[in-house]
Amino acid sequence: YSFSLYNPVTFSKKIFQQYLEDKIPIKYGQCVEFNVTLCSLLRTIGIGCRVVTGTHIFHSASLNEFEILYINANNLDIINGNFHEWNYHVWCNVYIRRPDIYLWDDSVDGWQFLDGTPFDSNSGFTSCGPFPLNYLHKYINSSYISYDQIKIEHYFKSYLKCFIYDDNSKHGRELVEILPRKPILTQEFNTSYFVNLISEYNTNIPKNIFDLNSKLVLVINCQDKIFFKDQIKAKFNVQSSLQPNKKLVKIEIIAYINGINLSALKIFEKIDNFNISYSNESNFSLYPSQEQQKIINFVRISVKVYDPVTGLFKTDYKAVNVIKFRIEV
Repeated sequence: YSFSLYNPVTFSKKIFQQYLEDKIPIKYGQCVEFNVTLCSLLRTIGIGCRVVTGTHIFHSASLNEFEILYINANNLDIINGNFHEWNYHVWCNVYIRRPDIYLWDDSVDGWQFLDGTPFDSNSGFTSCGPFPLNYLHKYINSSYISYDQIKIEHYFKSYLKCFIYDDNSKHGRELVEILPRKPILTQEFNTSYFVNLISEYNTNIPKNIFDLNSKLVLVINCQDKIFFKDQIKAKFNVQSSLQPNKKLVKIEIIAYINGINLSALKIFEKIDNFNISYSNESNFSLYPSQEQQKIINFVRISVKVYDPVTGLFKTDYKAVNVIKFRIEV
């Protein structure tokens, strides 16, 4: 049996129709055909089963602890990576008891991961299921016997190891990126609505990795308007409120100027590797070519974290504290 993402059939109906007409097994298809068929078979014999789908699914043949990504620091392009990302994948969950793998309780009963799509073997084994979803939470079965654990953890892994290179360095700066969770959907029983199963697929994150994907926003509001004419000096120090981990961030200071329309002027921007804390001092002027005074209602500092999946600096309001911020005129 073969699985391919190339030249997909337009509808699953074509495969099933061919089977009805030719009366012989159809040995090709995509994940949709394999798992819809498997789900139908299990339901026919009285076993509870649901079809599940997700987007941005990792697939790696190396099965390393980390998926590794190499990024150009100058333009933030991805240089190379040791993983593949599927736009989407479809699999099954089957609801059964597991007396064959009881440990100290029956927490392994319930929904199991079961993928009807055939894959190549790894290290002489072909991964198989069903695999208890609770194992993803408890990190049990870490000896990795030939169930589907390794494959599932790679499917839904929520962190990457990144190396940032610039033109002058041969050794990249290493950091770990925590990735945003993507919806994992199934159809609700007896309705046309979808249910998000992401809470059931929260894979274990190693203890030395913490989520520092953050944006810091500091707004200075004044009861009276502040008039600036001379050059302004901004000093700031931001610090992680969690365990330190290196993150690629873009720090911006934006002044909002009150005129006919509220306009924003970017007065500082820097992309750097943010570790425990970050300090900087910047001198700036507001429209220095003009002599008239400008009114600033507030100034904002934002710290945005680079997301290698989207190639953008994403926003979040957690995990960074302001230690110092001062404007001198």
